[in-house]
Amino acid sequence: MVDTYWICGRITLRTKEKGGSQHDGGYSGFNVVSPLTIAYIPMTYLEFKTTIQHHLEKHSTGATWTELRDRLDLPYDRPCPEWTRRLEKDIGLVRQKGSGRSLCWTLRSTGTR
Repeated sequence: MVDTYWICGRITLRTKEKGGSQHDGGYSGFNVVSPLTIAYIPMTYLEFKTTIQHHLEKHSTGATWTELRDRLDLPYDRPCPEWTRRLEKDIGLVRQKGSGRSLCWTLRSTGTR
């Protein structure tokens, strides 16, 4: 019999051997919590960058973080400051004051990158 447990971002398969003892086999890289449930894995920086870049290229007027998060179904409540600084260097992200306390995220024009 094999049971599947979610443990700190990796899967551990536990098999029951004769006599009731258990043997752990650490198999990482699986996104399965149980045979019927897919585990939630946050996105990598590369996935985050690509997602933001494609959206802002299609929507030249820009978007606030809340709009990006909701439209793109991003797994973060707030943008990571480190990743945001990397986006400024990698894709030319510009954040400008919007209405209220919001910042509008846009991309620098290709001539100024």
